[in-house]
Amino acid sequence: MATLLVAQLGESGLSGASAHHRERPKGVQALTADALLAKGPIGGPNGPQGRRHRRILAGHRRIEDAMLSADTKPDLLHKALMAKENSDLSSFCKSEAQSRLATVVLDRVRRSFLCASVAHPRDPDRRARVRQLVDDLDWADKFKSSIGEDKVKHLVEFNADSEALTIS
Repeated sequence: MATLLVAQLGESGLSGASAHHRERPKGVQALTADALLAKGPIGGPNGPQGRRHRRILAGHRRIEDAMLSADTKPDLLHKALMAKENSDLSSFCKSEAQSRLATVVLDRVRRSFLCASVAHPRDPDRRARVRQLVDDLDWADKFKSSIGEDKVKHLVEFNADSEALTIS
């Protein structure tokens, strides 16, 4: 008959005394949209991953459709980026859409700024051009949440520059 001593039982892990030394599982890790698109859904097309995969692809199609008309209707791309059903997008799709929207918005502001800044301070059209610049900057403010933080810095710089133009 085999006998066990309490000391042997304590070190074997059966007593639970050394449980604090073991690494605990970190739990379920979230599956990002990028990972799901790269690997595909596991568990069949009607499982939770399959349904999410279809939602991500549908969101990509909506964003791509909105990007096609971004030059003439940037509001549509902004609404598509902010829509709840498009909240689960891959990082590439979201960054491309934000970049496209930022290009359209900043180009409009940049053109207004150039028109206002090249006008001579005594030119009668300068006041109208500066007013147009201020209007375009106000229009661009509603897109700040959709264009990315680095592009918002450009808008802040244009706001400061427009204040300098109104003073002179």
